[in-house]
Amino acid sequence: MSEKAPLLSVAMIVKDEEEFLAECLENVKPFVDEICIVDTGSVDSTLKIAESAGAKLKCFKWEEDFSRARNESLKLCAGKWIFVIDADERIAPEDGKQLRRLAEENRPCAYRIWTRNYTHNTTRTDFQKAKENDEWSRGFPGWFPSAKVRLFPNLPEVRFEGFVHETVLHSLEKLSVPIINNTAIVIHHYGEKKSKHKLVSKQWNYVRLGEKKIQQQPNNPFYYAELASQYAEMGLYAKAIEHYHQALKKDANHADWWAELGSILFIISNKKEAEQAYKIALKLDPNFFPALRNVAILCLELKRGDEALEFLYKAENIQPANPEILHLIGCILYEKGEKQKAKEYFYRSYTLAPEDPTPKSYLNL
Repeated sequence: MSEKAPLLSVAMIVKDEEEFLAECLENVKPFVDEICIVDTGSVDSTLKIAESAGAKLKCFKWEEDFSRARNESLKLCAGKWIFVIDADERIAPEDGKQLRRLAEENRPCAYRIWTRNYTHNTTRTDFQKAKENDEWSRGFPGWFPSAKVRLFPNLPEVRFEGFVHETVLHSLEKLSVPIINNTAIVIHHYGEKKSKHKLVSKQWNYVRLGEKKIQQQPNNPFYYAELASQYAEMGLYAKAIEHYHQALKKDANHADWWAELGSILFIISNKKEAEQAYKIALKLDPNFFPALRNVAILCLELKRGDEALEFLYKAENIQPANPEILHLIGCILYEKGEKQKAKEYFYRSYTLAPEDPTPKSYLNL
């Protein structure tokens, strides 16, 4: 790491991360100036790993509040910019260089960056299949996306808020700092590589802290939506639906919440209500891709191919290089007897995802 005045600091909180931390620190070292770590009570070799990597290190008593721990890590940072990453996350070298270039540009903004959460749960409605021989998939069949502010200027007023699902978004908004969506850089997250015991313990801890947030602010719809998402991740769909209903009762103008509610209803085969939820989402945001994709698949299951095709064409306009959308359009066109047009879509899908044999098999029909 550089000995000059730091430009880019990494802020982390850890606890018993000996399995992941060393690789993470080696991963980020080439493009940052300092690594700042707050440990909330490790009993394994996490502290030794952090010390041997030359990180700034502080031990902080866990107080049932992720924001407090995160804010302690921010206090350690001397860089003009702060990048937040966890021990079970990685970033490709070329993306690390791009991250540093953003800090060097020093624009008056913050950046929301997308995460690929690798999973074995292929039934998720937002599941994305990993490309064949993708070195970052590490044995996972695919991933699902999420996004949050990861890179932001080191301003004393910028602080995390929330016991769990903590974010700096609100403090940045108070400062009128613009948030830019950066879709070029990807964070690779391997949370499911942890032991089942750790995963379950973490999930229930998130639920407990989420309930605590609601108790403190019972009229905050975002807290209900956060907890609904957590319940859905755990497969507790009835609780997830209950909390999405609470969130939407307080604020119905969120396309993503309606779409997520629709996906849960779809999973439990409540297709009529799922379709209603998707269509409300699309009324709020006609270009909301997840809702377009999922309602199209729902229409296909209900044998309504023409209606599905309408949604898929809209989805194609938003993501013209999405191989799944192109393949689905090809399948419907083929069933309608428009074989030449269908083959054009299969060819486009195949060229974008040659590892998938399904579109290729249609090219020979």
